[in-house]
Amino acid sequence: MSEPAVWPTAARVFGTVLVLGGLAAVIGAYLGARSAVSLRDELAFVATGGIGGITALGLGAAGNCTVFELGTGRVVLSGPSGSIQGDVCVAQGKVSISQKQSISGKIELGDGASLINHSGSILGGIQRNVDLTAQINAAFAAASTDAALTCTQTYPLLDGNTLSVITGVSGLNVICVSDISLSTNHVLITGPADARFVFNVSGNFVLAAESAAPQVRVDTSTGLLPSAVLFNVLGAGSDVVIAGSPGGANCCGAVVDGTILAPQRNVFVSPALVNGEVISAKDINIVGGSKIACPTCSSNKISVETKIVAPTSSQ
Repeated sequence: MSEPAVWPTAARVFGTVLVLGGLAAVIGAYLGARSAVSLRDELAFVATGGIGGITALGLGAAGNCTVFELGTGRVVLSGPSGSIQGDVCVAQGKVSISQKQSISGKIELGDGASLINHSGSILGGIQRNVDLTAQINAAFAAASTDAALTCTQTYPLLDGNTLSVITGVSGLNVICVSDISLSTNHVLITGPADARFVFNVSGNFVLAAESAAPQVRVDTSTGLLPSAVLFNVLGAGSDVVIAGSPGGANCCGAVVDGTILAPQRNVFVSPALVNGEVISAKDINIVGGSKIACPTCSSNKISVETKIVAPTSSQ
């Protein structure tokens, strides 16, 4: 083995024991199951965040905020009967909440962050001058580390038409995509229950249709959960857009299973359901009766939304 700097960081990787000390050994079955990705990449990946759920995707301390604004951008929560299940964290920006919005957790405001609340419901209260340094650093580190992972599958476009199913293997799957662009179609992510997926998206990330249901879903029949999926949207570029119909009490047609990590992109959700976190250092707009549900976030141990809306005949 030639990665001694990585070995001391973890004592267990997906059921395989790493013997700490001067000598490290890996069970042969582990090597066979991980042939699709280099040992260096997988160990570095695990080292950044631990094992299982959100933290296995390298987010570490950043995995506790359902909506996380990393910089000076705005967070706007508005529209009919929208909800955030978990905490909202804002580093230095401004968060605005309209009357019909509900946050099941708390709002954490960093030094310099501000809140305008038009009678929205914040069940966990408001904490001010919170030191979010560790969480911010963890989010940026995850974006950088995941962007450097070796691709196990590469596609120019995911549109649900030319390609509608992504099949992974046990362990880490790194899906490199130029664009994710869905208007009426669905993409299904499937694999064994211990599969983990990082999508490195270099171009557009758009699920948008005025009266349709574009969706990226995990195959829960195999034991996969949205916490096994991270969409790492790389660099500056066009806004991340997830929008469909309807919102509010019947949310939502447009659905993404997984966490959206887009430090240099604006994020626009209107209306849509995201089963994961939404993380950016730019503006985050969650409007139109959208719902962001993070079952693995520490203050929010809830069941994942499993609603699937089939495309209508007009599509």
